[in-house]
Amino acid sequence: MNSKALRYRLFGTYLAIMAVLLGAFAGVTYWLFARSLYWDLDQQLTAMARIAALSLGKQKHPQIDLNDDIWDDLEIRGVTLEWFDANGKPLATQGRRRSSLPPQVSDSVQQIGQLRQLTIAVRSPDIQRAGQLQGYVRVSKSLRTVDELLEKWRWRLSLGLLTELGFGGLGGYWLTRQTVQPIEQSLMRVKWFTANASHELRSPLTVIKSNIGLILNHPERIHAADKKRIAAIAWAADQMTNLIEDLLFLARSDQTQQIPHSAKAPLDLEPTLKSLVESFEPQAQAKEILLTSDLTSGLYVLGDIAHINRLFSNLIGNAIQYTPKGGRIWVTARTQGTQIQVDVRDTGIGIATEDRDRIFDPFWQADEARSYHSSGYGLGLAIAKTITTQHSGKIYVNSELGQGTTFTVVLPLSFSVMS
Repeated sequence: MNSKALRYRLFGTYLAIMAVLLGAFAGVTYWLFARSLYWDLDQQLTAMARIAALSLGKQKHPQIDLNDDIWDDLEIRGVTLEWFDANGKPLATQGRRRSSLPPQVSDSVQQIGQLRQLTIAVRSPDIQRAGQLQGYVRVSKSLRTVDELLEKWRWRLSLGLLTELGFGGLGGYWLTRQTVQPIEQSLMRVKWFTANASHELRSPLTVIKSNIGLILNHPERIHAADKKRIAAIAWAADQMTNLIEDLLFLARSDQTQQIPHSAKAPLDLEPTLKSLVESFEPQAQAKEILLTSDLTSGLYVLGDIAHINRLFSNLIGNAIQYTPKGGRIWVTARTQGTQIQVDVRDTGIGIATEDRDRIFDPFWQADEARSYHSSGYGLGLAIAKTITTQHSGKIYVNSELGQGTTFTVVLPLSFSVMS
């Protein structure tokens, strides 16, 4: 992962955690505020019901004392008081009439639609008629005021949440930059060292390869016992040269950076892939591997020809390397809407599920057995991913251990080349 991607991931994680915490705080605050409003409302209803119950039985048609402050503006406040006799027949109403439904006694306040409602049974306080049912009192109140308060509270919490996220995001972005800056500097130093070290190693390797070439041009001067040693030196020099070229490529590349349009050229993948398959056939035949291709026409892309060749060379070479004797490899390419899909499928040793996310990391190889039989250094797939990303494409892997592997490269189809 490059430094820019790391910065965005850290910032995104920070922002997500902050949003969750602020959201949880806002949710709990809203819940406590709503609970407090409903509790206050229920206490008011209970007090009104008890006071209104005192007037029941005093007269045939009970009325309340409108001079008492508690009964001021009942209708304006959305409150309704209703008295019923013992049979549930309405006796009187104060405030806005709500319903003609008979009273239903409940031990607690109930919510019916947009009404908060409490109904209590009134029994005689006289000793002679103790416990005798005198009637019912029902008190109701509209939730309009509560809803308006909750709506205002929601707006305030939302505005506060967005404001906190905004300021927190700015602070988090600054903090993330300060945190990642040393990492970026360290990565730049590593890239600088890798590029310079690789460049400096080129010269002695060139000298070694040149001298070995001169020696091999005169086999009659080589002692028989030294031929294998010289061949081993030549092979090792070639391997070191390939490794240095790969390191230089990765050191100079940035996976999030696109290749400039001026550096791209029209390219038909069909003959390119066909030529690559033909060039790898001797290696496949040496391992008794059947290498076949199925390529459609019209596979036009804009890209760096050398990089595209390197991309698919790495994938095909990787398939040959990890496919056992007698296996098969298929290279297929076709258009999918506005994209080109190239699959390199093999019947090789496969990749374990837990290893799939790491196969594109530089220098990573699946296991010791793989490394032992491998002539590479674990850079091929890292380079393949880099080249794919630079060409605005994506690379995927589908594999099961012991069941083979399929690498899929998706590149944008170039209609300008086709026209």
